[in-house]
Amino acid sequence: MFGFRSGVSGMSMRAGFRQIQPRVVCNTYGRLLPLFFASGFVGEEITVMSAFNLLHLVTKSQPVALRACGLPSGSCRDKKDCKVVFSQEELRKRLTPLQYHVTQEKGTESAFEGEYTHHKAQGIYKCVVCGTPLFKSETKFDSNSGWPSFYDVISPDAITFNDDFSYGMHRIEISCSQCGAHLGHIFDDGPRPTGKRYCTNSASLSFKPADKNNAGEGSGSASPAQTGKAEL
Repeated sequence: MFGFRSGVSGMSMRAGFRQIQPRVVCNTYGRLLPLFFASGFVGEEITVMSAFNLLHLVTKSQPVALRACGLPSGSCRDKKDCKVVFSQEELRKRLTPLQYHVTQEKGTESAFEGEYTHHKAQGIYKCVVCGTPLFKSETKFDSNSGWPSFYDVISPDAITFNDDFSYGMHRIEISCSQCGAHLGHIFDDGPRPTGKRYCTNSASLSFKPADKNNAGEGSGSASPAQTGKAEL
């Protein structure tokens, strides 16, 4: 999403933000975000943490964590032009609350908590909504960003790209070309040969193992790890 470096530890932040009411964070998030970037938090040696993850620290145990919360990226998209269309009623029954929030409301799962963040099995990653193949396990690499990252798509027409100007910045959103499900964002800091990083929510994906014996943890990709990345 976006990253900044803070001069305090994650534990200190967690303790401090527990004193803030979740609904206050949601209501004032748009006004507070610029302060994080303009504040003296910026340092050289601290781990990267997204401002959005600070919201998760406060609301992790609250139902509001799975809602749009009035954030700029929380609105549902118009999918009438998609090749595959599902009713919202069907999707609410078939998907988990988190899967629905991410794919239909452009939500973001908590960093490092997704099912496929550290997944290393060989196979194909598909759209959780319509089953369209999106990524091969061979293109997955450890970006240290907290979300599954791939340096290439399974085919050029598997994903669509859209401008995203939420949170006062310009990013490129990636979504399933068949059903329009929100996947994440693409960045220009990936490894060779593409130099791209498809930063994807685990909740947007399903996985088909190469064979039944490889359904568990297998050998990881040999791609070099990337550090200090922008967030999903």
